[in-house]
Amino acid sequence: MDKRTKRSSASLPGHMPPRSSRSSGPIRMIVAVAGVGALLHGQPASGQTGIGVGASAGTLGFGADGVLSVGERITVRGGATLRGVEVGLTGRLTERIGLEEGLTATLMVPGGSFRIGADLDLGLARVGAGLLFWSESPKVEVTAQPDAYFKVGDGSYTGEQVTSMTGTLESSGRAYFALLGFGSPSGRGLGIFADLGLILRSGVEVTMSATGRDEVISSEEFEDDLALEGQDIEEGLGAFIDYWPLVVLGLRYGL
Repeated sequence: MDKRTKRSSASLPGHMPPRSSRSSGPIRMIVAVAGVGALLHGQPASGQTGIGVGASAGTLGFGADGVLSVGERITVRGGATLRGVEVGLTGRLTERIGLEEGLTATLMVPGGSFRIGADLDLGLARVGAGLLFWSESPKVEVTAQPDAYFKVGDGSYTGEQVTSMTGTLESSGRAYFALLGFGSPSGRGLGIFADLGLILRSGVEVTMSATGRDEVISSEEFEDDLALEGQDIEEGLGAFIDYWPLVVLGLRYGL
């Protein structure tokens, strides 16, 4: 059986201010990238417009990309993640979520995200910004070995009582990103490109769920412990809960 609990955003230690006050900055960044390119280079000259297609892999998963060059230095980019990624967590990441002995954690980033943005070529590098739309939120699944003995909130449980717990980092489906890129995503012929940046997700809420013995996970005591565990995870993540790393390596073909 799957038992799910959810806290209101008002109770979250890491809850961000209302979206209207946080979203204007990234939108201005996107407009600035396009505006600076237009001011520097004017209208695209004949022969400057180009189209590129490619494939990429990174912290969002594996996907396809499309690029439209509207001048010598400014490009409009779009892409979709077709397949997500799963990564086992170790080291400091497990310390931040309080992982105990006998538990294993897996970070799951589902596919199906879409992104659109603009890049400005500065010569040695590119700067860019845009919007990202998530179809599903990233989550961390913790699996317990049958003989494991661990704490959930203020209570203690065994792997036979609670077989798994999942924490989902939920927010609105929209996020913003800014990046520093290397290599041209729109040059003619074959080429490679790389992007490094950050994704900002506002209003993130942690939703906890669990599987195990029905008499255990359906009890009010366990529900309270599970909610407290989610709060502990949020406190461990701190400000990182609102940010997601953007790392992309891609291969493109420009026409």
